[in-house]
Amino acid sequence: MKEVITSRILRIIPFLVAVCFMSLDAQAKYGGGSGTAENPYLIYTPEQMNSIGVNPDDFNKHFKLMADIDLSSFTGTDFNIIGTWDNSFIGVFDGNGHTISNFTYTCQGDDVGLFGCIGSFWEKGEIKDLGLINPNVDAGTGWSVGSLVGDMDDGTITRCYSEGGSVSGDQIIGGLVGEDTSVFDIGIGTFSNSFWDVETSGQLTSSGGTGKTTAEMQIRSTFTNAGWDFVDETANGTEDVWWILEGQDYPRLWWEPLSY
Repeated sequence: MKEVITSRILRIIPFLVAVCFMSLDAQAKYGGGSGTAENPYLIYTPEQMNSIGVNPDDFNKHFKLMADIDLSSFTGTDFNIIGTWDNSFIGVFDGNGHTISNFTYTCQGDDVGLFGCIGSFWEKGEIKDLGLINPNVDAGTGWSVGSLVGDMDDGTITRCYSEGGSVSGDQIIGGLVGEDTSVFDIGIGTFSNSFWDVETSGQLTSSGGTGKTTAEMQIRSTFTNAGWDFVDETANGTEDVWWILEGQDYPRLWWEPLSY
């Protein structure tokens, strides 16, 4: 009898080990989380951010940025753009008030931005509370190019901004969003309280957001007038999410120190 029990235990051990490894793999994806609205995937590092683009099965999931990250280690076409024209990002990316700096992408192609395409005929994509610092996007003779989104088919962009760096391509170029194709189909793209720097980006137009000069991007009223909740004001809420050193910097989370 003991031999039979031992034999059965030995047979089940490999199965249990496999289950444990699968569980560990699932828990270790990105920086944690399961991709739901209640438990979004957490992004802490440049590598985790870059891995989203090679996991198209996650393009309908929820993500939350947990720290400011620097993408300067990715140049040329090293960074995996999130979403393509035939497989758009239809999830939710919550920047959580953090910034992504030094996003650099140089290629010869269309639909280029940190997010290549968001939204589709039937489903929306959403990006909110995210700042881009010093993006540098050059798509050569490509169309639909932006620092944040290349092509927005349908979705929502809320309280996002882009400052420093540049955006270039052949046609349909925007400082924040390249092309909003939702105006040509049944989708309706929505841009709320989002801005880009017309001077540093070299782009006077965008399919979404509001262009501001560098000076305007460093004035608190630009953002409080758009409903951003700043320290020492209550008209936009009492959570004191943002603060700014006027004339010297762009908005930062209330707890964030200056980077210089």
